[in-house]
Amino acid sequence: MYYSYLKMVFYLGNLLTSKEINVSYAKPAPTGIGSECCRLSQIRGLSLLLAFAIAARIHVALFYEVNWDEFYYLSFVYQYENGVLSAQLQTFHVHFFNWLKLISSNEVTQIKAARLVLVILQSITGFFIYRIARRMLSPAAAIFAVLCYFAFSFNIRMGASFRSDPIVTFFLMASLALVLSEKLEIKRLVLAGACIAIAVLISIKSLLYLPTFGLIAIALFCDSQTRSKMIYQVATVLVVALAVFVVLYFYHGALLNLTDSPAADTVSRSFDKTIKSATFLPGFFYLKYSLLYDLFFWITLIYGVKIACVALLPKKRLSRQDQLILLSFTFPLCTIFFYRNAFPYFYSFMLAPATVLCGLAWDGLKLNSRSSKETTVVTSCILFFMALSICYHGFILPKKKPLQSQQEFVDLVHTLFPSPTSYIDCCSMISSYPQAGFFMSSWGMDSYIQEQRPILKSSIERQQPTFLIANNRFLDHARLAELAEPLPKQLLHQDLTALEQNYIPHWGALYVAGKHLYLQADTVDFMISIPGEYTLEGTQPTVIDKQWLSPGETVYLAFGKHIAEPTLLGQEITFRWGNHLYRPPLPSGYRPIFTGF
Repeated sequence: MYYSYLKMVFYLGNLLTSKEINVSYAKPAPTGIGSECCRLSQIRGLSLLLAFAIAARIHVALFYEVNWDEFYYLSFVYQYENGVLSAQLQTFHVHFFNWLKLISSNEVTQIKAARLVLVILQSITGFFIYRIARRMLSPAAAIFAVLCYFAFSFNIRMGASFRSDPIVTFFLMASLALVLSEKLEIKRLVLAGACIAIAVLISIKSLLYLPTFGLIAIALFCDSQTRSKMIYQVATVLVVALAVFVVLYFYHGALLNLTDSPAADTVSRSFDKTIKSATFLPGFFYLKYSLLYDLFFWITLIYGVKIACVALLPKKRLSRQDQLILLSFTFPLCTIFFYRNAFPYFYSFMLAPATVLCGLAWDGLKLNSRSSKETTVVTSCILFFMALSICYHGFILPKKKPLQSQQEFVDLVHTLFPSPTSYIDCCSMISSYPQAGFFMSSWGMDSYIQEQRPILKSSIERQQPTFLIANNRFLDHARLAELAEPLPKQLLHQDLTALEQNYIPHWGALYVAGKHLYLQADTVDFMISIPGEYTLEGTQPTVIDKQWLSPGETVYLAFGKHIAEPTLLGQEITFRWGNHLYRPPLPSGYRPIFTGF
């Protein structure tokens, strides 16, 4: 197999570097019963592999671990339901997913349900890719384009994750399919404009598709027999998009608890952080992974781009209009060179239009002047390695990184705290409860360190969160104390001290309000920032505020200072929030809640 792998790489490399494209689009397609059977066989084989890829996507949606920003995305839905959502831009999705709370009380189960909806949206996105590709390509090539999208490693794992990317990709590809319809009817133009507006409301990264829409408009205008009509059609899309955006933007804002943070500021901050301040190829680490597991996708894509470029020469089947449209699909792909958040989930967004060029490569391979046997071997090998990628990323990785432990952890939290109570974590993992603190993504941590403001200390003083989930390394203060060297990036000293003084490990990554006291003197003063009932843990009785307490007894500790008097000098005691707060009988062992992309 390794020999076949190398042979195919060299073959495709030869196609990419040859001076002649060897794709004679003017060459008549073979006819006859044999060729028709071959064509139908191709379509059946590609369709079966595509169905397998969709099945893998469903498996991932149900069993692959939930990423931190999926919980964060869900938290907006609950903020909207509770009347505290204050972000007007990039939160429009809350109107589509407010039914999730009816599915289950467990946030992981809710995200699984949302993922299944997004699998459906991605399947329809695949249909849009097929419709666009059929404008220029054969049926088999159009199906191959969809297959390339669904078989891409990052898209298998995160293409239907609960984020804005699959949603806006659905709306943008719907708009592209409508704009590229054979007949540009007014209702299609209106719907295309509305789709663009909704996509921008959901995420401003949708604006990264603007160059694609712009070049398509130029291509359609240049080849239009009635250019005045084309100007009217382009204007219709723009006016409708703007009108729908304004109407829905203010409708959405009227339902929110708005602060003084206008959309212009949001766009400006996002542009500065994700584009203006980004380095060259900021997501190169993930691109390297993709180049390893999706090598033949990239080779096929580059071959398709080469065909589109060389076919700009005359006497080729592709028209100048189709060539410009095909090349416009590469613009979202180019964002990988400068877009800061080019994480694995971003690939489903930027690759959707570009996969049409993979379909062009399929037709190019089938119509090249080389022997049909050699071409069949190459295409079969490409499909074979796609199938391997689908198996690995769709069925094997979810077993290595399952969501079961996350689901059990969330169940435990809801068991311990059945009614909403404030807490601290990195991403609003218990989305139905009010989170104290901030979203501790790489972007969020950069802003936090730059501002030098002790947010967590202030949150503890104001909101008195009862528990803490150490779902990133910055919050796990007990484990941080065991490290030989400090982390290169960490919480401010005031915040870290506040966590150490107010929270104790309970089970796994769960900390609860509490105190460890070392009674080395006749009286020890200690401060309680989170009032409530506490259980005394220790081996000897202790006097607290003149009250005699034995280990296992409970006491209500109000906010403020208290006095502990040991019955045995040097004894250690622990106050744990709650009345003998439950802990699972089995030890948790250490396993991070999130293992990354």
